[in-house]
Amino acid sequence: MVDTPIVNEALQKDFRDNFPSQISSGRDLHVSDVIVPVVDFSTSTAVTGLQTNLQQAVDFNITSFDVSNTTTTIINNTGFFRVQAIFNAQPLGTSNAALQLTDGSTTKVIIKQHYVHNASGNGIQDQFVDFIVFLKAGISLQATTDTANFSIIGSSRQVADISGTLVNPDGYTGS
Repeated sequence: MVDTPIVNEALQKDFRDNFPSQISSGRDLHVSDVIVPVVDFSTSTAVTGLQTNLQQAVDFNITSFDVSNTTTTIINNTGFFRVQAIFNAQPLGTSNAALQLTDGSTTKVIIKQHYVHNASGNGIQDQFVDFIVFLKAGISLQATTDTANFSIIGSSRQVADISGTLVNPDGYTGS
């Protein structure tokens, strides 16, 4: 068999990119070389196997919160958390509510709602939020309202740890 170099530059580049130790050998891919394909089945055989929306499902291990006229730390662990909440403003006066991140000295508002009651309005104003938040060490998520006429009610669930390893819903064992 003749040892003929492959002249397709795209194939040669792919070979060099995937096998960088071959670059220093001075030898490119040749027709007589044997290429053994490797197939990675790890994603099909992994225990999780869940679509994102199913992996982030609310389960029995949620942490519930109901905050009114105070500031409360909702989460102070590291990782990725799904947070679902409803801002509920009663029709009495002016009020504010927010979900915010803090490191103890600096606060950064994620979502804020400001409600001003006018004489013609007599309904309740609600706003639903659903988001994923990442908390590193020393950062916590807080809920705050400035009056008893405004509340934030919701729940949180960890969906991944600080390294990004998914946390499946409570009781899910895979297939």
